[in-house]
Amino acid sequence: MKTLFLLFFCIISNLLQSQIINRRGVATEEGGIAYPVMEPSVEAPAFDSSKAISIFTSKNGKKGVRKYKGDTLVEPIYDNIISSTGSLYIVAIGSKKGVITIDGKKDIIPVKYDDISYFYRGNTFFVTKKNKTATFDTEGKSILKLQPNKIEYSSKNGLSLIRNPETNALDIYIFNKKTKFSSNEIIVYQNDALVIKNDTKYGLFLDNDLFLNFEYDAIHTTTGSLNTNYEKQQIEKHNFFYSTKPLQYYYVEKNGKFGIYNHKEQIYPITLDKIKDDNSYRQAVIIEENNLKGIFFKNSNKIITPQYQNIHLDGTTYIELTKNGKNGLIDYNCNEILPFVYDDIYISSNKFIVTQNKKKGIVSTKGETLIPIAYDDFDTFLDDKNLVKVTNDNLYGIFNLSKNKLLFPVAYKYIFELGENNYEVITPDEKAGLYDANGNEILPAVYTTIRRSYTHNSKLFFALKDGTYTIINKDNKVLYPNEITEYFYLEDDQFFKIPDNNIVLKNTNGKTALFNEELGYATIPFMYDEILQFFDLFNQPNKSYYLVKNNKKFGIVDENNKTIIPLIYDFLSINFQGEDTKNVSFVAKKNKKFGIINIENQIITPFKYNYIEKISSSNLFKAKEKNTYCLLNEKGIVLNNGPFDEIANFEFIAEKEHYEAFAFYNGKMHILQDNGRLSSEAQIMDIHDGYKSFDELKQALIVALNDKDNQKMVAFSKKISPSKHLLQFLDRNVFTNEKLYLGENLSWITEKYTDVLLRFKYSYWNSDFYKKESLTNVPDFIIYENGIVTNKRATDWAYGDTKYLERILRNAIKINGFWISSYFMKNRF
Repeated sequence: MKTLFLLFFCIISNLLQSQIINRRGVATEEGGIAYPVMEPSVEAPAFDSSKAISIFTSKNGKKGVRKYKGDTLVEPIYDNIISSTGSLYIVAIGSKKGVITIDGKKDIIPVKYDDISYFYRGNTFFVTKKNKTATFDTEGKSILKLQPNKIEYSSKNGLSLIRNPETNALDIYIFNKKTKFSSNEIIVYQNDALVIKNDTKYGLFLDNDLFLNFEYDAIHTTTGSLNTNYEKQQIEKHNFFYSTKPLQYYYVEKNGKFGIYNHKEQIYPITLDKIKDDNSYRQAVIIEENNLKGIFFKNSNKIITPQYQNIHLDGTTYIELTKNGKNGLIDYNCNEILPFVYDDIYISSNKFIVTQNKKKGIVSTKGETLIPIAYDDFDTFLDDKNLVKVTNDNLYGIFNLSKNKLLFPVAYKYIFELGENNYEVITPDEKAGLYDANGNEILPAVYTTIRRSYTHNSKLFFALKDGTYTIINKDNKVLYPNEITEYFYLEDDQFFKIPDNNIVLKNTNGKTALFNEELGYATIPFMYDEILQFFDLFNQPNKSYYLVKNNKKFGIVDENNKTIIPLIYDFLSINFQGEDTKNVSFVAKKNKKFGIINIENQIITPFKYNYIEKISSSNLFKAKEKNTYCLLNEKGIVLNNGPFDEIANFEFIAEKEHYEAFAFYNGKMHILQDNGRLSSEAQIMDIHDGYKSFDELKQALIVALNDKDNQKMVAFSKKISPSKHLLQFLDRNVFTNEKLYLGENLSWITEKYTDVLLRFKYSYWNSDFYKKESLTNVPDFIIYENGIVTNKRATDWAYGDTKYLERILRNAIKINGFWISSYFMKNRF
């Protein structure tokens, strides 16, 4: 059991130790700790027991090494065994230590030393005996014999630094032989190169011998010598600094001049005035002599001698050079790409923007002229289409690189990309036109604006001129030139409004049509005074129904203009339809009375009521025969005769699995179930007085803003504030989901709304700063999002004003059929 426990402990210890070694920090020359990049995790290899070994303890307490399942490798004769490096173990017998191989067949260092440690920087073992220290390599060969002085560094190559107790300097040894060199400032590199300071001069020790005499003011590496606080601190504290990098390229400084070496090869003589190592993946060194610059490439040993006024390194492909006041371009193999004839060169993707005499052109990487040098500037915003926006005298055109020709003349104040292949141009007098990507004019530049429809990925455009619109369809065909006065999207039977493929158009004759963007033509022609609303049914996925009006009569047609309900009714409502045709029913008015019909135009509730309104998708209606309401089902059966002053819309109550509504009478409220029963005691409450559509809310705000006094604004603010009725359905903040605590008196919310809106009215509404079109002309769409019915805009979500209107109108919510502002729930309220 003890052996098994030690085996488990050894395996876990080795795993932990391997993780620690893999993440061991190495002191950087900048004074930080560098960690190796962790490789992506991979599936661990299967456990190979034939290669596994373990340290075990015998019955007499001695330790040995054996295979996981198999022969003993090291007999249990040691008091302790410690893994050190590779296949070597530090072992102990009594108080003495040595080093053996993993199979125990060879004693690397005999077991006779007081202590042993592994020195990873030199890949050597430090051993002590009677307060003296010696060093060995990992094969057991002696590097330094036992001596009393402190060994600061010792490598397998025989190089050692030993502290001189009399001078505190570091003496340099080659194996056991002391050299004549000693210093108080030494930098040790990973390949045993030494930069040594002697008095005020530096020399270089390479391959265990002095290579550069002590005649240099400095010897630098790519990261510098003594150029960080950490290095200085290490030198001051220990007289030496260990660099984790080998010494390969280095720079020497003598009498204010610089030279370059690669190990023992002189790359450039000591005649340079300046050296600037790029210290990046480019591996380039800017050299300067007599105010001229050149480049040394470390990765190829190539040199461009100093002959240029300026050198600009950009990326790893091209280098811009200035010679005799002109710029040219070479690559990193020193091949000339562009001659020295340009005032400036800008590298843009796979081409060059060049400047001569304050004019610009574009040249290919082969030196071919793509755009002549004749323009003030370029904008490569259409790079992926080989199109470039060119400008002269603050006017723009478009040049086609692949065709080497000017597509649009340089005559426009602005050019915008519209869709994938169309471009809007704006003339200096602010008129708009439209081109395709081949430079063909679709619309002349005579329009006030050109706008794309709000449908997602739309290819339909509306061009406005003199109050009328011209339409351009997906095939760039011009339709209804200057014939459209209005275009808009429809609400569905649930009062949602989203930008889909169907848009209602109204022409100059006052007739409306339904235009299908995807098909590119009107599926319902210009024959109705109004197209008002639509609904879909789940069991008819490719079919839609539209409420239409002509000559003051209402009816219903389908998406192909087939008549479903003839236009014979004085009023018709398609609100709250069910999932299939069996549940479809409409409120209709005929001969001044209301009734209910089905989709086959059959009467299911007689035309005898003064008013009927559908208040649930489950076919429940409130009907008024005289002055009060009763509750009807779709068959015209009275479920509750009331009387009620009002019945609010039914809402589905999930926990009860049925619909409920609030019924009001004489200032009191009862909960009304969908079977007609009242299920609560009366509460003092009135129905909310407010707006049933967001467009109605916006129009009321516009009227209040234009009103001379403030009474309409006060009334508006009250209608968009929460009421006791609506708070029955809104008990949590829609933004934070926290419980709402508003109190009984809600007038303070109305007062705050009024204050905000009056500030906007008197500070902005009639000022030059605010554009009223932001409120009046930009449509709001109605969506269902995160359990809330709210409004969204495709553009201008702030309503042209981030201080007042945005707070009131953005993220409005619809509660039990009424629209209110959600501002009272926001943090800044």
